[in-house]
Amino acid sequence: IKIPINDLNYEKLFDMVLFHSLNKWKELNEINTSSTNTIECNIYINNLFELTHVRNLLISNNLITQLSLKSIELNKNLYKISYLGNFDYFKNSLKKNRLKIFNEKKICNIELI
Repeated sequence: IKIPINDLNYEKLFDMVLFHSLNKWKELNEINTSSTNTIECNIYINNLFELTHVRNLLISNNLITQLSLKSIELNKNLYKISYLGNFDYFKNSLKKNRLKIFNEKKICNIELI
């Protein structure tokens, strides 16, 4: 998009840059906001500090729309997690936060890397 210098409107320019930047970010990160998935995962922790850290990482994840505690056991908590997009993108987003998710045979586990 070309804008003549004489007609330069900074507010309009920044709005266009923001709009195109967000669309490009969505395209690069392949986020599909039209589908929401839910999974129940065990989170294995060694102490309260780790639990707080992992929970904060999950809460700050942009793909997670809801996080709720289902059960508590010694060194293991079960969470119900709703997230946007498919599982592979969710898995990669957790990996960026040093979390590893295993989902095999309908058993989901999340661990701190």
